[in-house]
Amino acid sequence: MKARSPLSQIIELDGEFLLRRDGRLTPTDDLKAISGDKRLVTDFQEGFSRVITVEGPVKYAELLVRRKLQEAGEFEEPVHIITHWKKKRGKATCDVFFTAVPSRLANYYQVELSQQEDITLVYPLYGVLWDVVRRAGGVATVAVVLRHDRFAELVVGSKQQVYFANRCVAFDTEKEQIDALWETVRSDIESVENEQRIKVGRILHLNWVRAEDGPQWPADWQTRLETVAPETLQLDTASWSVSLPLAVEELTAGQSISPSREKFFYFTQKWAPAVNVGLAVLVVALVVGLIRLKFDAHGLQRRLESIQQEIGQVQNRFPGETLGPDFDKLLKFVAQLDRYRNAPSYQQIVDDVTQCALKQLSLDDLKIDFASDQVRLQLSGKIDAPFETAHGGYQQFLSQMTARGYRVDESRFETQINTSQVVLKLSRPVT
Repeated sequence: MKARSPLSQIIELDGEFLLRRDGRLTPTDDLKAISGDKRLVTDFQEGFSRVITVEGPVKYAELLVRRKLQEAGEFEEPVHIITHWKKKRGKATCDVFFTAVPSRLANYYQVELSQQEDITLVYPLYGVLWDVVRRAGGVATVAVVLRHDRFAELVVGSKQQVYFANRCVAFDTEKEQIDALWETVRSDIESVENEQRIKVGRILHLNWVRAEDGPQWPADWQTRLETVAPETLQLDTASWSVSLPLAVEELTAGQSISPSREKFFYFTQKWAPAVNVGLAVLVVALVVGLIRLKFDAHGLQRRLESIQQEIGQVQNRFPGETLGPDFDKLLKFVAQLDRYRNAPSYQQIVDDVTQCALKQLSLDDLKIDFASDQVRLQLSGKIDAPFETAHGGYQQFLSQMTARGYRVDESRFETQINTSQVVLKLSRPVT
């Protein structure tokens, strides 16, 4: 497992890597030269972010966006789509907020960086802005603007919806061009409000080094503008009040686009102290439980010895001589008498048959056999009645005999037009 190290923050904007550590920003050209675990926020250099509507199911959103960009000629090489948010819009359309990155760059950030000894969690720049929107907006609509160098990154949305995402660009960093850049941002926000029929109540301003100045908008727009709380960082010999690093601090490892293996290593390191404490508590609990079980075992052993003594005392009270063979004969005789007592009498059996039988039933033969464990009956006769009456009465006879404890072993019912022949074998257990 990778060794544990502090999580450094690196921000890549405008082709420049800046390491934030101990209140300073340090330029670096080689990420691999930075020791320790890292949190990298990047604009992907050649990538861009948008909100578009595509035709197709939500689960195929990335594929549909990739095809649409290729058909429009946005990329002349394979492209990788990073989805920040997507939502079904209709039966056959969906809205997608994404960052498109050339596949060779995506491979570097998601594969090559993960092969280093230390952990590198990678976050898209627009993923950071979307996180600010969700935390600040709630159900209300807000706009988040990040100004850096001659660029302004804009996202308009709420916690449940993203309406617009775009990068506004100035020709240079002269005051006139930066003023025009801010006017472009305001124009984009107005267009989104008119097209979507929404009201942007708050405009959150984030900034980066060498981009502290805010917009000079009309008074009604200035009341909606909020500058996100900054921190002061030293870069070379200059101090800058920047707010982007504090927004990056709010990101979780789960929001990273790094491979699952990197996230697993990060969480393993993060929760290692708690896991160690939990294991220590578990060991103590097991030791206490083992002591308790040993104590209970000693108590059970003493109880067993006491019961064995009581058994020995009871056995000593019985006479030592054994029972003779006459006792077995006597016991069998008593058991036989008990079965005879429980067996139904001949009169009771006859009463059962005659009370349940139809008036039209004429018995020709009745045999009763008293066995050791049951009484067996065999009867035959005829019923002088039409089929429906005879069969219905026959079924009723069987039901009544069954209710009196008899079991039907064999049943035959043969009928002609007005006469039916019955043959029955019944048995009744003797308990």
